[in-house]
Amino acid sequence: MSALSSPVFWLRFFGEFRCQHCGSANGHVSRPRNLFEKYGLRLFFLRTARCGDCYNRSYRPINVPLLPRPKLMDFDGEKMLAATLAAESRVLHQKTSAEETKSQHIA
Repeated sequence: MSALSSPVFWLRFFGEFRCQHCGSANGHVSRPRNLFEKYGLRLFFLRTARCGDCYNRSYRPINVPLLPRPKLMDFDGEKMLAATLAAESRVLHQKTSAEETKSQHIA
């Protein structure tokens, strides 16, 4: 008996997200790429989904619960560079002051 003829397969397909490639249950809503995915899939009660682990895209029924699309990280390169340089200078300053107190002064 093939997997497609099994009622358990169809219950899982219409009830929960399970990636076909990696088997992950982490599914996110994916942006539609073209007009068919935006409007045509609605005629078949489908929507685009993306696996959260392997990033594979697939079409899932509308009633399958999916996580919202992850937010983009707020990336500001200048702030990150300034914070990194400040942290490095604090660490270097702490190491230098600790080494000065350990050394003996011979006069």
